[in-house]
Amino acid sequence: MMKENFDQREPEGSFYDTEYCLSLEYRVFSGAHGSRIRNILQAVGDVKGLNVLDVGAGGGAISELIREGGANVLAIDYSQPAIDFIKSRFPLLKARQLSAYSLDSLTPSSYDVVTLFDVIEHCSRQEEVLRNCARLLKSGGRLVISTDADKGPYAKGVLRRIFYWFEKISKEGIIYRGLKQAEQRRKKWKNYHESHVGEISSGYLKKLVQNTGLKIVEHRIYPVVGSPLRDLLLKFFPARFHGDHQCLVAIKDPGE
Repeated sequence: MMKENFDQREPEGSFYDTEYCLSLEYRVFSGAHGSRIRNILQAVGDVKGLNVLDVGAGGGAISELIREGGANVLAIDYSQPAIDFIKSRFPLLKARQLSAYSLDSLTPSSYDVVTLFDVIEHCSRQEEVLRNCARLLKSGGRLVISTDADKGPYAKGVLRRIFYWFEKISKEGIIYRGLKQAEQRRKKWKNYHESHVGEISSGYLKKLVQNTGLKIVEHRIYPVVGSPLRDLLLKFFPARFHGDHQCLVAIKDPGE
């Protein structure tokens, strides 16, 4: 099993408070993370009539979008403030406080889709989390994971500056930069990104999923914040140049 150098610290559930949930919700509904949301929902696909488990749902904004798509969704998070936020903001969404490390109370092989949206980078025992999720999938069910694309071509240097310069002239980029400016003040006393135990390269993510016995059927790399001109140009480059985020879809072998 290949390893990456992750910090093993994980914050208490109370770290993800109401302000954190509001920040996530703003990213979804303001359009600041428009490219990310579009790619995630495309990867999730048609969910009408399906049972979906959203692990690490945060404030529940994406869970709600999936529910509106016709799915029967259970949103779980180990943060009680996050669950309280979901219940107040999205009363039609079912939500429970559960850790991704402790899913024994959920029935095995009972979900058509299990999702981990920007969760795996917060977990130090990543393979354990993925095995727990795989156990809950029905035969032929899908696991959908999104996370940052670490060690990509935009990690530093000239490419990084060019990549993010294009955001200055895009609608999504303008919204996102306004949010980032507002968050600079908040970071002086609380930086939510410090809760990352480690960002994940595409190769490592694939290896983690393969070790659970699931079959990878799709892997896409894309920008979190869209910029039409830049993103059109990037289509002519290899996939690893397409963005700073990744989404992977894997299925549980119908024969298992």
